[in-house]
Amino acid sequence: MKKNVNKGALSPEKYIRTKARDLELKSCYISDNWKSSGYVTIIVSRQHKNSNVTHAIYQVDLLAQGIINTFFEFNLEGSKYEGVINYYIKEQNLKTCSYDLVHSIIYGAEDFSLQFKMKAHKDFALTKFILEPKDFVLKENIEISFGENEKPLVIISALDNKAELIKQLKRDIGSENFKVINIEDLESDDHSHSHTEEEHHHHDEKSFDLPDFIDPMNVLDKENIDNWTESDWEAFENGELEVSAKTTLQIIDFMYDSHFSNDEINDLIKLENLGLNNLNISKNPISENNFFATEEDEKRIRMIFLELLEKPEASHLKLLEEELNRTPNNPHLYSYIANANIKLGNINKAEEWSELAYKNFPNYLFGKISYAQTLLQKGKSEEVPLLFNNIFDLENLLPERKEFHILEVVNFYAIMTLYFTTLGDVASANVYWRLLKELDEREEELVLLAENELMVEKARILKQG
Repeated sequence: MKKNVNKGALSPEKYIRTKARDLELKSCYISDNWKSSGYVTIIVSRQHKNSNVTHAIYQVDLLAQGIINTFFEFNLEGSKYEGVINYYIKEQNLKTCSYDLVHSIIYGAEDFSLQFKMKAHKDFALTKFILEPKDFVLKENIEISFGENEKPLVIISALDNKAELIKQLKRDIGSENFKVINIEDLESDDHSHSHTEEEHHHHDEKSFDLPDFIDPMNVLDKENIDNWTESDWEAFENGELEVSAKTTLQIIDFMYDSHFSNDEINDLIKLENLGLNNLNISKNPISENNFFATEEDEKRIRMIFLELLEKPEASHLKLLEEELNRTPNNPHLYSYIANANIKLGNINKAEEWSELAYKNFPNYLFGKISYAQTLLQKGKSEEVPLLFNNIFDLENLLPERKEFHILEVVNFYAIMTLYFTTLGDVASANVYWRLLKELDEREEELVLLAENELMVEKARILKQG
């Protein structure tokens, strides 16, 4: 007897095109600072009858390009969906909002960019079916501003010079019909207090909202509070100075350390094992941490990854997976693929690759660190100590190692900072944070995340008195 085969089963793409709008709208999320920022992250989700969820993520440039990225995840079980949402709420500082708001922003941004011959991301042709139709009658009439003075505004930074976009706009609409602002120029301009200054803060990848107890008024162009004079502090305390996100973190750190002593450090941490003097740290590549077959392989693979970091494309992920097929015993590739999926928004895939890296290479330090971060994001902090055999210092964790690369040390201290912060053990987290400050390598993504989380917790404690 032949088995019944469901020949009518739809692919996720076809299902979304034909049936997604029949599903109940579940929830909508948007960047908390969308009114003052130029770039917005939006999530719209719909619930299936079996309680699974399909959702789409839209990254929207309100200043010029419209919908610059979008993708979907289909028919996720409840726990997986919640994990994705919690990740984005934390990483992108999202809040719930009405459907009418996101509808107005997404379609409005598309219309604005089309006026200037810029098309929405190609995948919007599919993910728009998770939205209501463009002519859907909204309950609210919401006015959204796009560009500046109804013209495109392009923000360029050291990380993204927008050369191709500027070239396209010059060709299609002429230089007089759009405006370009360089963040570096803003940083050197003491008198810049306009809308563009707000966007400068937003375009910092790790922007951080000011705590409630800080209510500044003007910009202070001093990024290091060690250089502040008594009059600077007085002006700040009187609410006469606005500070950048970076300086805000320094102030919280300073205020906390001024109020609390070293006696609070948790007994779990053995301070004598954490000193940097006990480690042989190198900034040069070290043989113990090199899993590439040849120097040519290393250069080629690292170049793929660096290109991906600058401008993530699915083609980069495919190239990394092809490299893994050729050299399956290289743990670096597992980490690269996990990070590639994060950059492309495939959070569940990133977590799977992170777990694979740890299980296949349990002694690979970067793999341990990456998987520990995954566990923390999933709310499984109790499993983190097991990854490190309940050892919280590198010298005893890997006694066979004679040398450590500085990024290994930095990321290990960062994950420990994040772990103890998650536990609410600020004193222990602070031990690792002080070591990170000694190393002065604070631009790593994990370090920035650990810093933000620790300073939020310190600010909370200070506000409680």
